[in-house]
Amino acid sequence: MVSPKTLLCCGTCLAASQLYLVSGKSMAPAINHTPTTHSLLLLDRLTPLLGLYHPRHGDIMVFTRPETTRSVVKRVAGVEGEVKGGVIVGEGQFWAQGDNTRCSVDSSDYGPVPVGSILARCCLVIPLPVAVTSRVQSVYRYLVT
Repeated sequence: MVSPKTLLCCGTCLAASQLYLVSGKSMAPAINHTPTTHSLLLLDRLTPLLGLYHPRHGDIMVFTRPETTRSVVKRVAGVEGEVKGGVIVGEGQFWAQGDNTRCSVDSSDYGPVPVGSILARCCLVIPLPVAVTSRVQSVYRYLVT
C-alpha cells in the first residue's frame, strides 16, 4: 500500500512539473523540432515560482520574452555582472541565447532578461518521434488533471 505521504509527494512533483513541446529551431541541435523528431522538455515550475532558482550558465529556461507575453526557450549565456554584447547584465537579470544563433531571437536582440520572467527551468530534454509526442502529452494531461 502507498502511504499518503508518498502520494502527496508524487502529486506535488506532477503539479510542479510540466511537459513542454518545443516548436522552432533556435535551440537546435540540443533541442530538436524537425519533421520526424520533436523534443519534449520536462520543466520544473516550482523553484522559479518560489524564487528559489538563480540562473546558471548553460541552464535551459522557459521565460516570458521582454515586451511580449510569448514564452520562449533559451539557454543562460550570462549572469549578473557579466558583459555580453557590450551590455552589462544587471542585478536580477540574465543573458538568454539560442544555441542556433543564426535563427534565434534572444538577448542579442532584446537585451538582458529579468529573472522574474522565468516560468520554468528545464530538467530533461526528451527527443521523441513525432508520432509518440502527442501520445505522451495526452497521458501527461490525464495525469495532471
